[in-house]
Amino acid sequence: MKLKNNLDQVYSLDDFGKRLKLNDLMKEKLQMTYKFSQIKMENLKRKSGEPYFNHCVRTATIIFEEFNVKDLDTILLALMHDIKEDTNAHPYTIELIG
Repeated sequence: MKLKNNLDQVYSLDDFGKRLKLNDLMKEKLQMTYKFSQIKMENLKRKSGEPYFNHCVRTATIIFEEFNVKDLDTILLALMHDIKEDTNAHPYTIELIG
């Protein structure tokens, strides 16, 4: 698949917050999920040495930019898509967060 945009850069929490039209509760949910994923993946690295969390943020960025998905729940799922398989996060905690 060829991407429309150059997505070498990943969105920050602020980038997502600015691009999604969110009320205060939704902003809080985005922040909580982003930080939770970042913390749970802080010791994981890709083969390249890049932090693994960047992969999850890049996935969310691609879904947002390339597929024009502006639904918060879909973005949150993208941010957390490898949590269950690659971290010790309890499934109940994942359900509460995401």
